[in-house]
Amino acid sequence: MFVSGRRMTLTYSIINRARHILWLITGEGKMEMLDRLIQADRDIPAGRVSQRQATVVADAAALTGASEKIRSR
Repeated sequence: MFVSGRRMTLTYSIINRARHILWLITGEGKMEMLDRLIQADRDIPAGRVSQRQATVVADAAALTGASEKIRSR
C-alpha cells in the first residue's frame, strides 16, 4: 500500500537525541564527504549531527584517498 503526501521531518535536535546514529558511506565519490563528516564540518548537514553516539561504516572505495586520521580510527 502506498500512501502519498506523508512525510516525516527530523530536526538536528531530534537526531542528536538518538541513542545511536549509523552513517553508511559507499563509493569513491564520497571520500571528500567522509573527511568532512569526520571533521564535523558544519557546512554540510551531516557535520551538524553529534558524533558522540555515531558509528561510521565506509567501504574501501570511500576510504581510498581519505585522510590518515580517518584510516587510523
